[in-house]
Amino acid sequence: MKQKMFLLVAALMSGVAFSNMVAAEEVPTGGTIMFAQKLENGEPGGQQCTLPIKSDNAEHIYNFRTNDASCNNDVHSWFRVENAPSAVIFELRSDAAQLKPGECRPDSQTRWIFKLRTTRQPTTTGWISIPGLRGRPDKTIIDAGGVRLESTRDEGGNIEGKLSCVKINY
Repeated sequence: MKQKMFLLVAALMSGVAFSNMVAAEEVPTGGTIMFAQKLENGEPGGQQCTLPIKSDNAEHIYNFRTNDASCNNDVHSWFRVENAPSAVIFELRSDAAQLKPGECRPDSQTRWIFKLRTTRQPTTTGWISIPGLRGRPDKTIIDAGGVRLESTRDEGGNIEGKLSCVKINY
């Protein structure tokens, strides 16, 4: 009787361990943030580009003026997140200036910064207007797909088509 009970418990435990291994493999570890110049009938238009979300526990900085990515400077006004893990923190920033690749201006020299966080596993959103973030209170859910506005630094200035730098942490 004890041997049968032991085998039953062992079989159940191995099944639980196996199901945990399968679930861990299915968890997305990347995702992307896509940018568009404009939205036409709900579809992205004009210039578009995509940045990867790297799951290496490091900050990645994309200065659009120094061609750190395929994104052009002072073009994009819309973004969407696709298949991103929860807890990705990213900043949309103006005024990248002519710095070295992989650098943005210090916060005190930037006209606006929108710091956002993904809140769902996985996070996929619709298209979100960057100028539409202005005036929104901190800790506001921006998209039910799982993006929250953590904080804003806004010294004024144009936002439409003025995205210059993006920082991504995951």
